Amino acid sequence: MDAWLDYSVSDFLLFSPETYWRLFDQMNGAVWPFQFVLLAALTGILFLCVRGYSRAGLAVGACLALCWVLMGLVFFRGYYAPINWAIAYVVPFVWAQAALLVLLAPRLTYVRAGRRNALFHLVAILALVYPVFSILDGRPLAQAEVAGVAPDPTALLTLALVGLAQPGWHRVLLCVVPSVWLMFSALTLFTLDSSSFSAWVIPGVMAVLFVSTLWPADRAITLSK
Repeated sequence: MDAWLDYSVSDFLLFSPETYWRLFDQMNGAVWPFQFVLLAALTGILFLCVRGYSRAGLAVGACLALCWVLMGLVFFRGYYAPINWAIAYVVPFVWAQAALLVLLAPRLTYVRAGRRNALFHLVAILALVYPVFSILDGRPLAQAEVAGVAPDPTALLTLALVGLAQPGWHRVLLCVVPSVWLMFSALTLFTLDSSSFSAWVIPGVMAVLFVSTLWPADRAITLSK
């Protein structure tokens, strides 16, 4: 029993920080320039949500589902699983998240932005400009995490876009997998390098999202298409 106390979280990591960040370099090269097409589409969808268009929920569900499927096939199975055996148990939840986004998309309704939504907007923008964090960490832009193909910014954007929708049980259900992944990822990043800027982004954003759920809702009017 005493022997187990000598272990730390870092002892269970099977890869180095260099190996981990190289995954994004390889993936970005493989999907180039499709990640920026997705990024542009996600930016447009955020605009639809902010404006409160009636069919924004369908666009959110379809585009985010595509992103989660792409992540599952390319990043998780193609690059991450070979260096981390635990990812094999994550992939089924990635498929489940994509399926839920498709099934529950009709229930996602949006209204024009109010004060309560300001923090969700901030998180969504943060997810879209997530590649900047690679530069702040001193990594090349080739290793940047881009929303739509990289898991952390995609999970953050999912929470933000779902959080902008009107409250309901479906919104809670859609936030489970992204939230659990982000907690897992934050632990991984802290273990790799606790001084990394990226390691502090996720816990900070999760705290912001928690505060935003306590903000009083504003009344707003749904726009027609």
